[in-house]
Amino acid sequence: MRKVCRLHVRGVETLPAGGCLVVPNHLGWKRALILHTACHRPIRFLVYEPVYRKLLLNPVFRLLGAIPVPSRKPQDILRAASACLHAGEMVCLFPEGELARPGMLLRLRRDYERIAHAAECPVVPVWLGRLCGPVFAWQEGQFPLPHPMSVHFGEPMEHHRAGIALLRQRMLELGERLIKRAPSSKATWPSLACGG
Repeated sequence: MRKVCRLHVRGVETLPAGGCLVVPNHLGWKRALILHTACHRPIRFLVYEPVYRKLLLNPVFRLLGAIPVPSRKPQDILRAASACLHAGEMVCLFPEGELARPGMLLRLRRDYERIAHAAECPVVPVWLGRLCGPVFAWQEGQFPLPHPMSVHFGEPMEHHRAGIALLRQRMLELGERLIKRAPSSKATWPSLACGG
């Protein structure tokens, strides 16, 4: 995958050895596969059960060891995630809760805070960049591979310091760093914007 997609990964060496909560910007489940590829450790994705049960997605989620969570029972999210984190696993939750447009970050939800505090685990901000380009144009019948992609892992944050304002700031900073390292072509990189 890395060679085919020209995947550039930064900051993976800063990931803690034990359980941690990974919180990336949300650009879709195809991009979750890229995040999984970028890390040297397995990542357990928290997925709302209606999405987890979708016919085409379910085999992929099962292969990745994703955790199905009933959408109407917040306590189940907390219980399932905490168990994995206490066991030393990496758990991923998209804090925006819904898909964002490329280069944007929507309002963050507090689910990640409750999970991090309950498990007393570090929170790792992540920015997925250059994942919305031609590599996913197969939906339109195009196959312009290879295409450069980037995953930037930020410094782990202690759970009691990982409030929404600071986490949002760290995520946007990661996105800005990726943009500064990118070629000057505006067509290649979307502008970074704050939503919500």
